[in-house]
Amino acid sequence: MLLLHKRKVAAVICTALLATAGVVNYINHTESESVSLSLPPADESYDESTNYGEAKYVSTDITVEKNRSEAVALLKTVSEDESADPVKKAEAQSEIIRIAKDMEKEAVVKEILTEKGFLDVSVYLNSPQATVSVKSQGLTDMQLAQIRDTLRKDANIEPQNLKIIETK
Repeated sequence: MLLLHKRKVAAVICTALLATAGVVNYINHTESESVSLSLPPADESYDESTNYGEAKYVSTDITVEKNRSEAVALLKTVSEDESADPVKKAEAQSEIIRIAKDMEKEAVVKEILTEKGFLDVSVYLNSPQATVSVKSQGLTDMQLAQIRDTLRKDANIEPQNLKIIETK
């Protein structure tokens, strides 16, 4: 029987996660569509009053979900491997549970913030850290406090572990 040391197992898991991220990145770049924007001819000047169309970033929610599902699949493989170290199996199972709880909390927090009037809210939890992206023309101190309070009460995220990004 081959005994794997903790560092070797951790190195294998990290290598597998890195390889998974590389594959996901490759798939995302090969499936991406090109977008062409019509720009004014070079002899025309740019007029700020003219609406040339609003460029929108593609939501990263899909990418985050893909990466999470890949990570969960890898963790599931480790947790179901009969030859894996029992400690590593338990760690993988607890990590799967943590990810599932984070996903549930994300949905709840996003819904609450949307009901409070925040537009285009995106929430990403990786306990104990959280990132919230909110579309706004300038968040007030009161709005920042609402976001912090919501994350503290509904996701158990402390303010020092919260990153709020304002998008315009």
